Amino acid sequence: MEILSPTLKSFLHFKAVGLKAVDVAVYKIFANNIKQYFQEFTLENSGELRYVGRPVFIETVRLDKDDKTDLNRWNAFSVDLTEMVRKDTEAIYHVKFHLRETIRCLTVTMN
Repeated sequence: MEILSPTLKSFLHFKAVGLKAVDVAVYKIFANNIKQYFQEFTLENSGELRYVGRPVFIETVRLDKDDKTDLNRWNAFSVDLTEMVRKDTEAIYHVKFHLRETIRCLTVTMN
């Protein structure tokens, strides 16, 4: 869990290997539902977010934009959340990464 400041640039950093892209979904947990969110959800269980919030950002983030990046090795990437978190400083934003089989690029060499 990371606390993002609404007054600074807010980037969510992550590492990936063997992927051309990741699907990123950001859910806004409304201020009046924060208690319910913490009662029912853990880092391992994202449950039914539709009961406490709504998606505000869903996008496929391409990781293969730079031809120099070797996607078969661990690389650091980031998603800029600055504009989204400035909209409502009283809300909580739940970020989910989804990895699809069709966007992986890991090559396996057989000896």
